[in-house]
Amino acid sequence: MLTGTIRLYDGTRWVDCAPDDFVHVPEGGIHWFRDESGAPASMLLHFAPGAPREEYFEVLADAARREEMERVGRARGVHVPPRHVLGRRLGSSAMAVERTGRREVDPPRHAAVLGAVALGGVIGAEARWALGLVWPHTPQGFPWSTLVINVSGCLLMGVLMVVITEKLRPHPLVRPLLGVGVLGGYTTFSTYAVEAVQAVDSGRAWIALGYVVATPVLAVLAVAAGATGARALVRAS
Repeated sequence: MLTGTIRLYDGTRWVDCAPDDFVHVPEGGIHWFRDESGAPASMLLHFAPGAPREEYFEVLADAARREEMERVGRARGVHVPPRHVLGRRLGSSAMAVERTGRREVDPPRHAAVLGAVALGGVIGAEARWALGLVWPHTPQGFPWSTLVINVSGCLLMGVLMVVITEKLRPHPLVRPLLGVGVLGGYTTFSTYAVEAVQAVDSGRAWIALGYVVATPVLAVLAVAAGATGARALVRAS
């Protein structure tokens, strides 16, 4: 939960959720959530295993906006035309007005998203390559440069997600550009796996074990530290 409060039904009972709460719903479990306060609320959803659900939430948000428009229309004695008629008269942006009065930017086309990811990937990969040149490691040594790259990338990811979800309202291409592209190209967990296997093959099992354990632990801690630090700065500003 990021901001505001909601109530979530986990299949057996309603649970009140406040900022910084983490709620787990078992796979396949019956659940739903609602905002009873009437105040704006936001939350970050993480699906595991992942599946494409963007269209579902876009339709859900559209239905909620439609219901709100009909409620206001009834209160004012104004007839709200069917969705397809309203779309022709006012354009799709008329359906994208939030309760706060701000208009959402139209979602970017797939080609634009792919272009942003590709551009960011080039920038991130070049930054990783440059750091590898500045701080190389020998095959017999510990792969410090790769570890630092992955940990620092996770730290920046934590900062980025807080900034673009809680502080700013950036263009829709910012997230794929910086998150998927730059930081996705900068971090390299495939290299991490290859280096661990190479360490085992060369008889350095203890180095491989330390590397395999340290990388995910430090990566998760870095994400948490980045998000916590960024959130503290956002709330102080």
